[in-house]
Amino acid sequence: MTSATSTDYGDGTGDIFTTIEILDFAKVYDAEHPLKDGQFYRVTREGAIGLCMGVEYLTHWVFTPMEPGPMRDALLQDLKEKLEEMEAEDEKQ
Repeated sequence: MTSATSTDYGDGTGDIFTTIEILDFAKVYDAEHPLKDGQFYRVTREGAIGLCMGVEYLTHWVFTPMEPGPMRDALLQDLKEKLEEMEAEDEKQ
């Protein structure tokens, strides 16, 4: 999964994260805030991620995928290069 994603924490910033950064954030968040009974994550085919409080229509959207365009393309290319570098380093070990 390689994608560029933006998020809005309610402050309107729309900060940009890569998939790896989202994974790291999710690991820390899940460790600090385990899901309670009835809560679950909802992920759309487009890559949006939301936290459901028991029913899907009460989804709090945490991450939304970026619209296609030059900025997303550049981020995806950068991510691809970083992943290839990581894989090459793993193969050396």
